[in-house]
Amino acid sequence: MGCGTSLSYLYFVIFMISISMMIMNLFVAVVIEGFSSSSKDNSGDVTSDDYTLLIEKWAEYDKDATGWIDPKDLAFLIFELPAPLGKQQEYKTIMAKFEQEKESKNINRLMDQR
Repeated sequence: MGCGTSLSYLYFVIFMISISMMIMNLFVAVVIEGFSSSSKDNSGDVTSDDYTLLIEKWAEYDKDATGWIDPKDLAFLIFELPAPLGKQQEYKTIMAKFEQEKESKNINRLMDQR
């Protein structure tokens, strides 16, 4: 029939199996890479330690464990918690500036009294 030797059939079968395996491995690699990159993107900044600290600080304001705190207490809670849940660093910066201004005003007042 002119289809070649019997080795050509063996070559064709091995070629088809190897190409199929390579395509399947390539597909699996793409899926795993996509899963890996999406896991990195969605990992978030909040850790379990942040939640633990939030619960501890919340318990200080909610003595009766009702799950509710006063809105003014919430503002204080936010300034007590570090990032990403709170604004502790910003609060420290504001307070440091306030203390510097207070000291400079006291120095100016002392200088004026002389």
